[in-house]
Amino acid sequence: MCADEVADSYATGRVAYLAGKRLGVAPKRNRAKRVLREAARLEGAPWPGFRVVLIAREALLTKGVAEARQDIVKALKQLKVVLEVETNV
Repeated sequence: MCADEVADSYATGRVAYLAGKRLGVAPKRNRAKRVLREAARLEGAPWPGFRVVLIAREALLTKGVAEARQDIVKALKQLKVVLEVETNV
């Protein structure tokens, strides 16, 4: 996952979801992107003022939305996209 701050802090945030071919066949890549999309949506994506890229890795294929969501929260804090994440589990 990577994040880039947009010059205009009032700009609408953007999120990109990537799943490369080495992840597997199309149904596996599509599932990985669906899991990422749902986990990001639950965490409030898109985040205003940031462009975020979520990259699916092989470990995601065995995870569910809840586990992916925890990983996203950890990465967002690490990248300082959000300082305090309110989780509505």
